[in-house]
Amino acid sequence: MAENEKPISSSTPINTADVLKRCRQNPRIVVKLLESFGREAPRSLEQLSQAIVSGDLDQVAHSAHSLKGAAANVSAEALADLARELEEKTKNQDLEGAAAYVDLLQVELNRCIEFLPVALNGLRETTA
Repeated sequence: MAENEKPISSSTPINTADVLKRCRQNPRIVVKLLESFGREAPRSLEQLSQAIVSGDLDQVAHSAHSLKGAAANVSAEALADLARELEEKTKNQDLEGAAAYVDLLQVELNRCIEFLPVALNGLRETTA
């Protein structure tokens, strides 16, 4: 199996226990982080896709780096790993290899976005 053909993880896409731990067990902070991630991560992926279409490797690298950071902040480890790998492709000036990551990133981002209501509901229950 090629590097960019890795199976998508079947585990929970966001490790809420980990992000809660890093946020000093404050669910309100985690809720804000997750809500921000839900708004901003799709924009980063859209910018990344546009940069690939236009052949702008610098913008691809910037968008991949932003997505990697956003994913890492909410402990979306599989998404962060894919974004990191994409960022490496740009360092090697590999636009074709970078383009292959867009679909993988979209699938993993969708998993994260679909999981957000579950995570948010669980966190909000702890603050009620």
